[in-house]
Amino acid sequence: HVQLLLINGLMPQNYENKYGIKMKFKNINLIKKQNLIILILIIMSAYRFMLIDKGALAFPDERRHMATAKAVERLIHKDIKGFCTAISSTYARPGDATIRIIPVIGQGILYVLYGIEPQNPDSLRVATLFNVIMSILVLLIFYRISLLLFEGNYTAAVIATITYSLLANSNIYIRHLLPVDNGLVCFLFAMFYALKN
Repeated sequence: HVQLLLINGLMPQNYENKYGIKMKFKNINLIKKQNLIILILIIMSAYRFMLIDKGALAFPDERRHMATAKAVERLIHKDIKGFCTAISSTYARPGDATIRIIPVIGQGILYVLYGIEPQNPDSLRVATLFNVIMSILVLLIFYRISLLLFEGNYTAAVIATITYSLLANSNIYIRHLLPVDNGLVCFLFAMFYALKN
């Protein structure tokens, strides 16, 4: 028998490999199972926060964010028609423009308090921070869906979430003002709701 230390019980305590070597794992619960997903989220969030000021408005498609800024400006002036026109001028993505009202309001507060224009890289950090928050929500919902699909198997759900969080597409668009994470939050939440009910 080979005795190994097993942190957090992610494998069975007794295991025999294909060569007949029996291994006995001793469980050491340094981190409670429920807190492991929180630790993963903290690590992934730290990396994603480092991307905040690394590329907003680099692609032409990101100009849709400015349409949302224009829509909010029209709303402040009580111009409902101008608001609707700006929201619907986002290349068939009015849902994204509507969700982006949240970070644009934050950018508006920066403009009112400090005179920082919405196109300024300092102001765009607010919009990118919103992307980071949405990407963390994606991971949380993905984890909950994994728990449902793996029938409560915590280990499988954690491994699936770690794998998903390390994919290039899960990280590359965070720093850009594109509708990727906003759309994923809406889609995954609908999927979670459908699977749960």
